[in-house]
Amino acid sequence: GEASPALRRLRTVVLSAAALMLVWLFGGREWMSAGGTVNAADASWPETTTLRGSERSNWLAPLGKVLAREDADRWNGDLTWYPSQDAQSYRVTIHRNDGGAFDRGTPVVEQTVTGPSLRLPSPLPSGHYTVELFATVFGLESPQAVAEFQVVAAPAVLADLQGLKGPARVQYLHRAGWLSDALVEAKQLPQDSERERYIKAMEAR
Repeated sequence: GEASPALRRLRTVVLSAAALMLVWLFGGREWMSAGGTVNAADASWPETTTLRGSERSNWLAPLGKVLAREDADRWNGDLTWYPSQDAQSYRVTIHRNDGGAFDRGTPVVEQTVTGPSLRLPSPLPSGHYTVELFATVFGLESPQAVAEFQVVAAPAVLADLQGLKGPARVQYLHRAGWLSDALVEAKQLPQDSERERYIKAMEAR
């Protein structure tokens, strides 16, 4: 005969539970455990916005936080900036400080180079840094830029990156706020129009 209302309700609950279990087994489990991160199959590029202001128009990177990669607690990346017209050389000074507004800090690097980039003479440990850029033009030195950055040890981020490739690495870093690292990753990928769009937008931030 026809099932009672209580039995019909029980059957509906059982069927709904079974459907939820299927969703969990066939993809939902991975989606929920991902916590909003990017998986290796996600090849899209992050959306970007041009944010550059005149205050630091000569400086490219690093800005904000940068990921310590040398032994997971040191950073040994490149400092880069836009070239100044007729500049014969550039002087770069880096001070380590406590992150406060009034602490000039302790000088840790002072280098003079002829081009618009500097490879650090030795890795920087985790901490807050201020970098100052000066250009010498026709024998006269003038200030070009002041920027702040922070070297951060984040072993969990390094572990997540191990499972990602290509633009997925860029997107993961971008979403997590590691913008300087995302730009470095993008520059290491093969050329294409989306890569160029992303690099151009990030260099104009």
